[in-house]
Amino acid sequence: MSVLKERFTAHGIFTVETTPKRLLVDAKGPFNLETITQYQKAIESAIHELSTSNWTQVVVLHGMSMLTPDAESQLEQVILYRKKHGMFACAVVLVDVEGKGLVTQQFQGIYDRTQTQCMFTESMVEANMWLDDLQTTLEQGSK
Repeated sequence: MSVLKERFTAHGIFTVETTPKRLLVDAKGPFNLETITQYQKAIESAIHELSTSNWTQVVVLHGMSMLTPDAESQLEQVILYRKKHGMFACAVVLVDVEGKGLVTQQFQGIYDRTQTQCMFTESMVEANMWLDDLQTTLEQGSK
């Protein structure tokens, strides 16, 4: 009996940028496990560039941004890693997303299972305002 093991190429693309208190992710799906594994490495590197221990994230999604089941499971681990390293909220901006309802449902389930404060919007301005308000509230509460 022979076993055939195949490595798949990454499906989906993303960029990760940092500001002093926020990670900015721009991504176009669909996403498979290989892409989420690459994403995890990029996130781990980017976290070290942040200037605060409490930070937020904006994820801008494009296209058919669905995840395969194994990618979904891995993304949950990536989110837990981000939370362990200071992320306390995430805004997801849905831009020209196909199947918005399904994408929102899948990502909302992931954020719910990881107990991550999250909001969904179609506006980058709204996402940043919401996260700025949370950041201000957190900083005022720690004084």
